[in-house]
This record gives sequence, structure tokens and C-alpha cells, in this order.
Amino acid sequence: MQKMWEYKRIGKSMVCLLAAGALTFSNINIVMAADPQAVAEKTEDEKAPKGIFGNGTNGISIDIHGVVYKNYAKKSYGSYAYGPEGCAWFASARASELTGNDTPIFDGMNWYHTWYDNYGYTRGQKPHAKALACYTGHVAVVEQVDGDEITISEGGWGPAGKEHGYTIIQTMTQKELESDRGGTGAFIGYVYLDGAQLGGEDNPSNPGDGNSENSDQNNNSGNHSGNENAGEGGNIADGWHNDGVAWQYFQNGRALTSQWVSDSGKWYYVGADTYMESLTWLQLGGKWYYLTTDGSMAAGWLELNDTWYYLYGDGSMATGWVQLGSEWYYLNADGSMAIGWLRLGDTWYYLYGDGSMATGWVQLGSEWYYLNADGSMATGWIQLGNDWYYLNANGAMAADTWVDGFYLESDGKWQIPGTWYLNENGWWYSYPAGGYPAACWEMIGNDWYHFDAQGYMETGWIWDGAVWYYLQENGAMLKNCWISNYYVGDNGAMYTDRWTPDGYYVGGDGLWIPEK
Repeated sequence: MQKMWEYKRIGKSMVCLLAAGALTFSNINIVMAADPQAVAEKTEDEKAPKGIFGNGTNGISIDIHGVVYKNYAKKSYGSYAYGPEGCAWFASARASELTGNDTPIFDGMNWYHTWYDNYGYTRGQKPHAKALACYTGHVAVVEQVDGDEITISEGGWGPAGKEHGYTIIQTMTQKELESDRGGTGAFIGYVYLDGAQLGGEDNPSNPGDGNSENSDQNNNSGNHSGNENAGEGGNIADGWHNDGVAWQYFQNGRALTSQWVSDSGKWYYVGADTYMESLTWLQLGGKWYYLTTDGSMAAGWLELNDTWYYLYGDGSMATGWVQLGSEWYYLNADGSMAIGWLRLGDTWYYLYGDGSMATGWVQLGSEWYYLNADGSMATGWIQLGNDWYYLNANGAMAADTWVDGFYLESDGKWQIPGTWYLNENGWWYSYPAGGYPAACWEMIGNDWYHFDAQGYMETGWIWDGAVWYYLQENGAMLKNCWISNYYVGDNGAMYTDRWTPDGYYVGGDGLWIPEK
């Protein structure tokens, strides 16, 4: 089911990226933290700045290369296992040092959207010392704020061409900090490690009130009925909330995870990251579901990339035969609607362009096919009403040809037996039991007819090897009459050397001799 994994929400990556270009190190005093044993074991090249550094700018002291930092080296961030070079790993270690609490390892998105309040933190849109700056693809630590100048520390970051492991301490403006700095992703907001309340802007439902350039980009997306304001006592009201990145559904102050949500007659699904899924296939309990643009679960016919799917009333994707009204449709194993010829086992079916199963006669190109009432393609002899047809092994109707000694007309019919037929070569006769006369006499009705070796009716004078006979234009043999100056008797044979019943004499060649 390849097509089902093409749709991914933008802005949910948890991987920290390297900066696209070199960073400026001016006015930054970085000194390696003390670890004599480690230093002694390294070569001069290996002593180059890498890892966690201390005594940075503006008197900021960062010295977590020891026990605290090494403790975090034993941890991993989700399935990514960041190790010592990750931004999330560094930020958690630094947060632990600043707060004195053992802080879990999370990326910026998870800190801001889900876990900030689990550890007594708050969040908002104003910069503040002892805060995590959260992005869709990065997390940094705000060390101090001096007017519009903000000093941060961040791991997993370094000059162009350098691998992860560099830790940078630098000062920048708020606007610079809250921009995508070549791989951080969109800025989301701040998580305040000291639980600060900055004018109520820790309200997660309204990030657009802050100074972030990206904070209001999704505030009006979707069509959800939840309360966008905090409830009493600062708790988040039940319902849908958009944090500037995507929609979440809250109950009892918590964002729901990994479950269906019913709202206004529609169903939605929030994933493990608490975000509403949209524009994607979802597999649950061995069944597939599709979430539309507004996140609502699809039902009925669904068209994606010129391919049709059918979702039952419960949203699950249909496969196999489905009857809708009086029509049958077949959905392949990947859910795509079948069209054209379909082979199931040893049986062939034909599905029209709209997917409905064909029955009865179907013309494809110059060929005709017959599909039985159950949709299966007919082969061999079939009787429809009073008419018989023959369908070849490939299903194509036989026409203008002989099959099993029976002739099939251009319309495919083997007409009523015992019938005269005309083609470009002349008239021929079909026996009641099938077959036809050839190179012989045949009495049909009350008249005698003669057929050549190919089975076509003859006319005029014919010689049967011993006697001459005369056949009219309709093929019937004449008897007891003159044909010009020749006479044929009661068996149709021409008289020779004898008197006719009406008193005339014919010679040895059958010609009348007037003088006798």
C-alpha cells in the first residue's frame, strides 16, 4: 500500500539539523571544562573544541561535562538515541543543571506541546532567562535576556563541515532567535524552567499573541468546535486547541493521545504526539482509515491521485467485492478500485470506467463479450432466448465462421436450424441438426436442390455424371416441362431419343427434332 504513506505533516520532525553556514565566534570566550583524564588521553587534534564548553560569554558558566552531563550520555531521546551530540540531549542536561531536577530528554516540540507542565514548567511567547527556546526541529537554552539581546546555549550545532557535538554560546536579537536559523525549523515558543507567568502568555491556545513571526500561521486552520480559551483556574478548556503548529484535543486539562475523537458528527484521530492527523492514511487494528484535509475521517468514495477508494461507514477501507445499491465494485488489496479486466482465480470480470461490474453484452473495440449475471465472463456455447452464440476461450464472440459444424452469422447467432443463408458466394442451407449439404442432391420442402462441393446451391443445367437436370434461379429442380427445346421428365432428368408425353420427339442430345 505504497501510496498510503506519501502524506506527512510538515513541522513534526524531531531531528536537530546542522547549520547551513559557518557561525561567527566573535566575542565568545569558550574554555574546555575540566576533565584531565579525558584530555590526557586525546591527541592534539582531538583536543579541538568539541562537546560541552564552560565559561562562555557574559559571565555565563556552563560546566556540565562532568557527572551531570555523563549521566545524560547513558540516556536516549526516543527512538533517535541522540547520544552526546544532540540538541535535546544538551538542553535536558543544561535544564537539569539550572533547575536541580533530573530532566527527561525531549525535543522542542514535545517540550512545548506536551511535557512542559508535567514538570511544573509554563510556556509562552516572551523570552526569559532559564527557558527553553523550542522549534519544530531544534531546542536551545536561554541563558540571559538583556533588552533585545538574548544569550543562548545550544548543542548539536556547529560550523559548516563539522559534525554534531559542537556546543555554541552566542548572543543575538529576539528576531534572530525566533527565525529559522538554517535548520532549526519554525519557532514555536518558550518553556519557562522556573515556572514564570509572563502576562498570561503561557496560555497554549493562543500563541499568536506573542512576537513569533510564525506563531499565527495555523491559528485559523481546520473547522473544530473546541473552546480556544483556558478554563477556570488556568486549566485548558476541553475541546480543540491550535498551538500554532497543529490541532490538539484536550480533556481535563490534558491533550489526548493515540485515540479517536468525536466532534460535531465527525471523527478525528490524535496521534501519539497529541496532534490531530490529516491528509494521511492511518492503520489501526489491521484496518486502514483516511483522514481528510480538515482531519475528519473519510467515509464513502474517496479520490486520491486519480485513484478511487471506498471507506465503509465506520471509516475502514474496503477491499474485495462491495455492493452499493444495485452495482458491484471490486477494491484491490491496497484499496484501489479496479477497472477494466480483472482476473480472480480462473474467472475473468470486467469493470467499467466508474468501477461498476459489467453484466450482459459488452463491446470492447471490435469484439463482443458476454458477462454472466454474476459478472463472470462467458465462454463456449450459450443460449440467450431462442438464439445460440459461441464465445471463444478469450471470451470474444465468434461470428462469420463455423464452430462444431454450425455456422454463426455476423451477429454471432446460430439461427433457427433448417434455414437458407446467403453470403457473397451464394446461397447455402443449414440442416436442422447443424451442418450443411455439399456435392449432393437434397430435398428441401417439396423440391430438389443440388449443392456444389463447397455447399453452395447450383442453378441452370447441371450434369450429375449420367443425366442432365435443370435448376431454376431459386435452385428448385424442374420436372415434366419444356425448357426451350428440351424436355425434363417427372424425375427431372432430360429426355433423350424418345417421344415426350405431348407427342414430340427429342434426339440423342435431348434436342427436339421438328420433322418427326
